[in-house]
Amino acid sequence: MTQEEYLQLKKEYKIRLVLVIVLFVLFSILSIVLIVNSNRFIPLGATAMATVVPFNHFLLVPLWEAKKAIEAEHPEWKGLSTSGAKVASSETSKRNLAAVGSVIALFFSFALLYRPAKVYQKVPTANEIKNLPNIENKNIPKIEKKSEEAGSSYTTSSESDSSSSTEEVPKTEASNTETRKYNFHVYGIDDDELDRVIDKSLKDIRENHAKKQATEDVEEKNE
Repeated sequence: MTQEEYLQLKKEYKIRLVLVIVLFVLFSILSIVLIVNSNRFIPLGATAMATVVPFNHFLLVPLWEAKKAIEAEHPEWKGLSTSGAKVASSETSKRNLAAVGSVIALFFSFALLYRPAKVYQKVPTANEIKNLPNIENKNIPKIEKKSEEAGSSYTTSSESDSSSSTEEVPKTEASNTETRKYNFHVYGIDDDELDRVIDKSLKDIRENHAKKQATEDVEEKNE
């Protein structure tokens, strides 16, 4: 082998070595992104084994072995510069095709596996909704006044309570279709369902308050 051929081989070896390092760095970055987002990363590793590893084994290692053998035979060539050497077009096309194919395969595998991490919002329980702070009367919609009247009539007779509740159901549904009564939005729960839960909680609170008030009135009369 002539000195010029050695310099061409040495230059091509350096280029392929840089490409192998870039491919391994790219594979590491994509794997970290998948792991951080709790995605599967083993298929990406399999893709790297089918692209990056063969690139290193079949395109880089043979040049390294040939370069090492020539330097053992001609130690004085080891320090020569490769700045003026021109690599054969066949070797260049082979190297570029393999590098581009490896990059496309890695990104394609990453696109199939990547799913952004979901941020789940805590869904309030029924007890947490019941423990909401008291709402002032001036902020309560008009329809709530009818619910309050139904709660107060509960202490007098169960029949009037049932009749008032049957009248409130269609009115409540009609108002829900027109506009939202509350500005609460909970991820994973339908707005209408959330309104019904809040209405039921407020109604229970008022009924308990009415019962307590009636008990206090009876105790005062007895005294």
